[in-house]
Amino acid sequence: VFINADNPETGISYSCNIDYDFAFENHEGNFADNGMSVISGLKLEALGINGNRGFTVKVFPNPAKNVIFIKSNDVVINRVEIVDRLGNKVTDKIISSIDPKIDVSTLSPGIYLIRVFFDSTIMVKKIIIE
Repeated sequence: VFINADNPETGISYSCNIDYDFAFENHEGNFADNGMSVISGLKLEALGINGNRGFTVKVFPNPAKNVIFIKSNDVVINRVEIVDRLGNKVTDKIISSIDPKIDVSTLSPGIYLIRVFFDSTIMVKKIIIE
């Protein structure tokens, strides 16, 4: 699924690519009424006169036990948040690195979302803690 939006205040156009987890019901990209749809990946790009400015972020290993590594395409990551399935923030780290390492050894096993902040962009990835 692709979503395009314009910010009228800045004149910047954004493109969002959403990937669905095909292991779950309703993976075709249709959101269920009073149900749950699972998004497994989200990529946000700022589009402008200079062309696409696409950022990529890799989070590994996934599943993880003690530590996760984050690798960007040469963009400095400023902050990393991890939220649980209920939306509670369980980790919030202010950093300045292209490839930070995050300790997840204190997290309970389960599914979490990791928010990676850089420039004016936030990327969200699903991680599994064993």
